[in-house]
Amino acid sequence: MNIRHQAYEFLLLSPLRKYAYDLAELIEPSIRITTHADDWSSQSHFGGFPKVPIGFELPMSDDRSLNYLGQIHLDELPKSDLTNLPSTGILYFFADLESKLNQRQDWKCIYLDISSDELVLNQSHTEFSEISPCRNLSFYIEWMFGLPEHKLDRINQISDEVGGLDNVSNPRVSSSVIDEMCHRFEISRQSGWVCGGVHRLLGYPTIIQSLMERKCQLRFHNIDGYQQQSEIIEAGVQDWQLLIQLDSDRDLDWEFGDSGKLYFWIRRQDLAKRDFSNVWLTFQSA
Repeated sequence: MNIRHQAYEFLLLSPLRKYAYDLAELIEPSIRITTHADDWSSQSHFGGFPKVPIGFELPMSDDRSLNYLGQIHLDELPKSDLTNLPSTGILYFFADLESKLNQRQDWKCIYLDISSDELVLNQSHTEFSEISPCRNLSFYIEWMFGLPEHKLDRINQISDEVGGLDNVSNPRVSSSVIDEMCHRFEISRQSGWVCGGVHRLLGYPTIIQSLMERKCQLRFHNIDGYQQQSEIIEAGVQDWQLLIQLDSDRDLDWEFGDSGKLYFWIRRQDLAKRDFSNVWLTFQSA
């Protein structure tokens, strides 16, 4: 029985039993990423130079290379059936840090279903790779309690019905019951702005400004502004989930704006198909 199911049974016996299913559905698994300056035995790393297959072409934006951010070797992640990530292969992340990060050409996520034995170090990349030191990575599962944007109206309704739930960062769900649940099952709360070094795969983002799923959906469909759209477009907001959050980090000499964060998002149906060509990036800064 996973943590979400245990929390659901706990909520069924609480004053919030009427909303047990809705609240338990807000619990999601995440993979926290820790950087290491020593000789940590992993192929996954942030910073430095990419390890790529021979003949691999580094992605470009107009006439310049995208900045290399790092690569995740998926066979090094905790073994779990909780996520929909591939169990093998490598994810590469790139972004044009000299741009406004608002055009599709300004970032790239590449998935290669290959082994580490097929890789060579490519040192023909950008000045950014020489500045940002290579840091190996380790991973652990972290369960999170947060709020996806498409469930905001329902959670606000619950808040109104129970006479007001305390505000916690942007989500409006908090109470002594939720506090006890998170403490008992070691569930982390989705937080507002935390300065530096919070890297994760999946789960909920650390929000600096506002929720992002609807923005991803609109911009993905080339829609400016935030006006109400057709039912089909609005329904697609629930498809988006966080793929990876990359944070400003002194240890990596990463400073995204003013202590900002990069959020790579993916649609659930694309992740299920191992299609990373439509990943969308959002950027928030203090």
